[in-house]
Amino acid sequence: MSSEYRINKYIAQCMGCSRRNAEQYVLDGKVKINGIKVLELSQKVTDRDKVTVCGKPVRKSKNTYVVFYKPAGYITTRKDDRGRKTIYDLLPEKFKDLKSAGRLDMDSSGLILLTNDGDLINIMIHPRYHIPKKYRVQIEGKFSVSDVKVFEDGVDIGEKQPARATVLEFVKDKSGQTSVILELHQGYNRQIRKMMEKMGYKVISLKRMTFGCLNLKNLKRGEFSILKKKEIDKLFEYLNKRVRDAEKVEKL
Repeated sequence: MSSEYRINKYIAQCMGCSRRNAEQYVLDGKVKINGIKVLELSQKVTDRDKVTVCGKPVRKSKNTYVVFYKPAGYITTRKDDRGRKTIYDLLPEKFKDLKSAGRLDMDSSGLILLTNDGDLINIMIHPRYHIPKKYRVQIEGKFSVSDVKVFEDGVDIGEKQPARATVLEFVKDKSGQTSVILELHQGYNRQIRKMMEKMGYKVISLKRMTFGCLNLKNLKRGEFSILKKKEIDKLFEYLNKRVRDAEKVEKL
């Protein structure tokens, strides 16, 4: 990850305007970086540079990173035209402008990352970087060793490519249910539920336990934790490595 931005993107984020409007400021000669007028849209800028628009300084607001334990029964969106409860009903007003890195469906619970860092969100959810997500799934029925290979080889759920999951562990209980720990690198809509349904299993509960290097720590349902600097640094270090690894693979 880099702290370098295209000038139009930087201005749009700082001023809350569209990128098209931000581009127009540049083309009209109203933007300066460190006192020098900028006319090229390809110009890059960092958080250390002093940027002015129409003579007034602009600067990105400080990014916030929040780990939230979503309860089942809430959707991951700000508003819903069907009147369903959203995760923002549970969060403080100061978090209302934060966006989620991916979603969990209404019936699922677990870890959601909320932030105003759009670049970080893009990396967390982009399939290019294969950021792993770990889930605990409770199903009706006796999961078997043969199912493990099917999940890892891929299940056809109507996507362009088979949906795959790594089975890390499964434990059967006396009630006829199985608890399965899965790891995903894809992010198809309701992927686990569709895979289980295709295999003939009914999902009783689904919980996301980890996302990349993040976990729920000791949070209870509906609780959140604002990441501290040490935790943010660890997250950026982790994502930087994922980006470098992806770039190496693409060069092969």
